[in-house]
Amino acid sequence: MSLLSRRPVLLVVLCLSASYARAQAGLIVAAVRAATNVVSIATADRQFARKGKGTYQLSANGQWQTAPLLLTGEGLRAGSGKTEQTYPLGEVRQVAFGRDTFAVVQAVQFPPPADAKAAALAPPDAIVGYRVWRHPQVELLEFSSTAGPVTVLRFPNQVALALPTERTAFQQTMLTVIGDHPKLGPQLRNGQYDPIHTRALLEYYLRDNPAGFALITNSGAAPAH
Repeated sequence: MSLLSRRPVLLVVLCLSASYARAQAGLIVAAVRAATNVVSIATADRQFARKGKGTYQLSANGQWQTAPLLLTGEGLRAGSGKTEQTYPLGEVRQVAFGRDTFAVVQAVQFPPPADAKAAALAPPDAIVGYRVWRHPQVELLEFSSTAGPVTVLRFPNQVALALPTERTAFQQTMLTVIGDHPKLGPQLRNGQYDPIHTRALLEYYLRDNPAGFALITNSGAAPAH
């Protein structure tokens, strides 16, 4: 076979090789982005701050107190001048500015990073979450991370889960919460629902199970993702 006759074959091989290389590069980039995102959602946004007159509760006594406040992802500053007090997040229960309430959530379970270096980074001991919705059996909070808003669920037994933003990982995590529901469980296993459906899923489940989430209650601790 002459070189000219083999040229089309060579071009096809070269094109296929280039396509394969691009595909592999795309997979690597996607994996790096996914690992980076997992680290980012467990990292508080340093730009987050809420300032103004408000009320707050400390973990020690639970009494509501009123003062000029500055709430950040690292702690709370209450009062001004000689009366100013600074509290780390571990000493704060919740803070309210008008109708906006921020709860301090301890020991949040974040999605496990796939990257070994990322896994070595300890998640925060406590986070500040804006209370979006509250039910006797669950709270839906929004945590300001470096990757953007992250939904956190907190249950009466103090289990707290940060929901992944990626569709498949979200479905897998929600199965640990509502997977025992005869309709929602199979739908999640079949790839239905996105993070935007979180509240609707919780409300639907609670209409059929007003006593709460059996999978969370029976676990006694945060379930593995």
